[in-house]
Amino acid sequence: AENLALFQLIWDQMSAIAIKYFPIIILLTAPFLAIALRIVQRKKSARFFTHFIFSMHYIAFVELTCIVLYLMYLIAHPGFSLLNILFAICSCVYFAIAFRVVYETTWFRSITKALLSNVIYYAICLSIFVVLIFVAIVAVSVKVA
Repeated sequence: AENLALFQLIWDQMSAIAIKYFPIIILLTAPFLAIALRIVQRKKSARFFTHFIFSMHYIAFVELTCIVLYLMYLIAHPGFSLLNILFAICSCVYFAIAFRVVYETTWFRSITKALLSNVIYYAICLSIFVVLIFVAIVAVSVKVA
């Protein structure tokens, strides 16, 4: 029971940090997505700025999708798993289409490179989540001590 209470404190602290700094965190991930795009598109001569603009565009789409899905949740109350599946489908399909338009590649390359870029980007987001957990643990341990 004590461990569960400690876990709840850490989760609450992490949630508070994530909510407070969410816009900054999302904006800070844009350069990392641009780096992922540069790695995936290494044979193209596009400048980093092009990748950065594309990453900002994609992140704006992701945030818009989150807003729409949240409104769907408030209105229809579908399960979170359904919303997660819808989010994954929308973001991946849109990313592949946008990738094809911006980088002018074939559908196969667009889908492949979009998926690879997404894997790199989500790994970066996961590492940010791990850092948030660490910060929350430190904050809770300071409060408890």
